[in-house]
Amino acid sequence: MTSLAARVAHARADGRLWHGAQLAVAVIAAYAVSSALHLPESLWAVMSALIVVRPNAGASVGAGGARLGGTVLGTLCGVGGVWLRHHGVDAAPATLLIVAALAFASATLPLIASAPVAALIILSSGSMPGHSALQVAWLRGAEVGIGVLVGLGVSLLLRAARAGARFTGACADLLEAFARPLDEEADAAPDGTVRTRLRELAVIAVQADRERAWIARLRRRPVERDAHVQLARMVSRVHQDSAVIARLLPGLQPDAAAPTAAIAQALRGAAQALRARAMPDLSMLASPRPAARIAGPVGLLAHDLRALAQRFESLHAAQSR
Repeated sequence: MTSLAARVAHARADGRLWHGAQLAVAVIAAYAVSSALHLPESLWAVMSALIVVRPNAGASVGAGGARLGGTVLGTLCGVGGVWLRHHGVDAAPATLLIVAALAFASATLPLIASAPVAALIILSSGSMPGHSALQVAWLRGAEVGIGVLVGLGVSLLLRAARAGARFTGACADLLEAFARPLDEEADAAPDGTVRTRLRELAVIAVQADRERAWIARLRRRPVERDAHVQLARMVSRVHQDSAVIARLLPGLQPDAAAPTAAIAQALRGAAQALRARAMPDLSMLASPRPAARIAGPVGLLAHDLRALAQRFESLHAAQSR
């Protein structure tokens, strides 16, 4: 029971429970809207909503926009294939040709990645009582579009797992990871792992900026573009600063242990300040004065940490207005 309670608490903390609630609401809402419009195959709307909904609105907007564009193209091509089938073209060659062409195009244009699947859904439709095959094709396209719009709506309205909050937490975690190579008692993460996490941070930054832009648009407020992307670049610069210092430390005299501890403390303090939305205390980087060999990199690290904190402070101030 203790293990189950711990897992539930962890799932609640990282937003998975809320994402599950988002998915459940999207399923019910998509089915309800499709049924209210008396569409014959409501489960296609449910499937599309499940594909679009993501833990944060920024990712959902990206998935929804891409799927909506691909769905429109795939639907038009699928309806065209059904029309050709009604005019005597053999069904199998027409279907394979259209889907293969869209699959080839989707490899070079990621925005239409869903087009082959959408076309196949339309081309696989047949006539049903009261509707011709062409009408069924259009109805399926409408159901997929309803699912996409419902998924976007649910993600924007129930956006507890915000990309901005995830981004701040990821930045703080990375700053603590940068401090570990400077701490002899801690297990340092491999450099490849840190670089992977930096790439993941860049992805979260794009999602956070997209989410922030959509929210600002809904509130009719101006917003700075690529604010989180710029912050991710600043975190990368902090990583470069700390990596240079870590490489220079082995060549120093034994009395350089104190500056090493101070640098690690500054990085951890900056991480805690980010989580608390406060300015970090970086005074430990100035006293005692570091050895001449690392004075430059330490000064650059202090400058970048201070600039990072100020950038976060201005971002939070803009969001609170």
